[in-house]
Parts: sequence; C-alpha cells; structure tokens
Amino acid sequence: MRKFQRICVLFAVFAVLFAGLAVSPSMAAGGDTFPNRPVTLVIPYGLGSGDHEARTFGRIMEKHLGETMVPSNHEGGSGAIGISFLLAQPADGYAVSFMSATIAFGMASGNLKFAATDIQPLGTFNADYLCFAVEKDSPFKTLDDMVKFAKEKPGYMNVGGTNVNGAHHVFANLFFKDADIKAQYIPYNGSNQTLVALLGKNLDVMVTSPSTIRQHVAVGDIRILAVSTSARVKEFPEVPTCKELGYEAIDDFLNFRGYFVKPGTPEDVLKVLDEAFKKAYHDPEYQAFIEKEQLVPFYKGRPEVGEYFNKFVAQAEELIKGGK
Repeated sequence: MRKFQRICVLFAVFAVLFAGLAVSPSMAAGGDTFPNRPVTLVIPYGLGSGDHEARTFGRIMEKHLGETMVPSNHEGGSGAIGISFLLAQPADGYAVSFMSATIAFGMASGNLKFAATDIQPLGTFNADYLCFAVEKDSPFKTLDDMVKFAKEKPGYMNVGGTNVNGAHHVFANLFFKDADIKAQYIPYNGSNQTLVALLGKNLDVMVTSPSTIRQHVAVGDIRILAVSTSARVKEFPEVPTCKELGYEAIDDFLNFRGYFVKPGTPEDVLKVLDEAFKKAYHDPEYQAFIEKEQLVPFYKGRPEVGEYFNKFVAQAEELIKGGK
C-alpha cells in the first residue's frame, strides 16, 4: 500500500513538472505573459527613409504592446545581414524585423538567398511612391531632358538608389526599358548614402521615396522630375507622373513597408503582436504621421498580409525575369 502511495506521489510530482513545461511559449519566466521584456526591432538597412519608418512605427507600437521596442540596425547584403540576424533568434516574438518591397524584390531576384516562406509577415503599415530627383544645378530640368541625354550618350548617365534588384533598382530598370535608354545604376546601402552622393554631385539622378528628400526639395536643393503614381500627388502637384509623360510601365509603382517575424513563432504570441500592430496603425499619432509624411495608407494584417507578400514576390520574380 505504501509503495502504491509513493508511486502516486511521484506521478503527481511529474504531472506538475510537465504542466510547467507545457505552459504556452507566450508565458515568460515568473508566469508573466508575452511580452515581459524589451522586443528587438531589427532594421536590415542603414539610416534613411526605411529606418525612419521602422523606428516611428515601433515607437508607437510599443505603447500598445506594453514593452519597449529597441531598434537595432544590421545593414549590408541588401538586407541579408538583418534577415539572417532575425532568423538566428528564437521564434518567441522577442525579435521583430522591418520589411519592405525591397526585400521582396531581393527574394524574387535571387539576390537574397531567402524565400518568401523563410519569413512570416506580421503586417504592413504604409506604402510610398518613388520618384526621379536631381540636384538643383543639374542640367535636367524635366524627365524628357534626362531621357534625351541618355539617348545621346548611352550608358553615360548614372542613376543611384538602394540595393541591386530592390524596389529602386527595379523601378529604374522598368523606366530604362520603357524609355529605351541605357544608364548605369549605382546601388547604395541606404537612401541617406544616395542622398549624400547626389548633393555632392557624384550622381546624376537619384531614385528615392519623397520622404528622404522632402526637406531638400522645400529649400530648393533638389528637384523632382517625375513620380511613380498613376495620378499627380497632392504634395507636389506641379510634378508630372511618368505615366502621363508616356511611360506606361510606371503605373502606381509602390514600395510597401511593414514588419515580419521568424516562422514558428507561437500563435498566441502572434496574436499579441498582431493586436498591438493593428492598434498602432490606427493610433491617431500614427495616422497624423502618415498625413504629415504624405505616405500612402496601406494596412494589411494577418493572415491577409502573408498571402499578399507571397503573391508580391511571385509577381516580382516574373517582372525581374522579364526585364533581363
């Protein structure tokens, strides 16, 4: 009888131990639910518009998450270094990474050795159009001036942007093909580096999001030649679209931005992140930011964002193959 009682006691002890081990991964030490410590916000780029977007949304999202989101830049390799860092972390939700169309284009081109299934999109929070911009002393007063020069001197004009086969590069190549011109594309690690090159007159034309150059346009240091939207934008009504100038391939070419996590992150953790993400997007402070920065409102949450991202990468792959 005593032996039987001892066995029962042992079973009870093991039951308690296993119950502790079986606690949801969202339960942290001490029984606190996720999150109970700061979350690392991985930014796979250097300083620039993407960094600014990532940090701003993270600062607002942490209000709704209940924990600090600590930005951590890991630039290089067209985003590969940042993605690798994120994937090297545990799938516990304590590492979230910024993503953009540039990463999708990198996957589609093979420039990034990752597939769409290697990451788990959490959501998108805005999109931005692109533009061609020049330094104030540039002889290019219009987009037609730029095209004329490129036709007269094939391969002589240099155009700078971020990352080979990223959004800027694909946008530039689409335009080169549509305009039937040849030019040199120079990739930089971040929009700020591209901006420095343009202002230093080491670059003929810059491909960028307007948020990177807005202040310089306001004081007259930079001139925008054309934008990638289908209709003129409210902020720069005097600037024509590529489409209205006859370049039909450039029609609402947008660069989306958002966050992703490591695949395998527990569903209950994803729900917490998803809810905080959604609340951050609809936060009046963030909506005011979108309005101020003249960004395109572009919210997609789970599970829609995963389907959108996979489709985007597949379409980008076809686009890049067709441009070669």
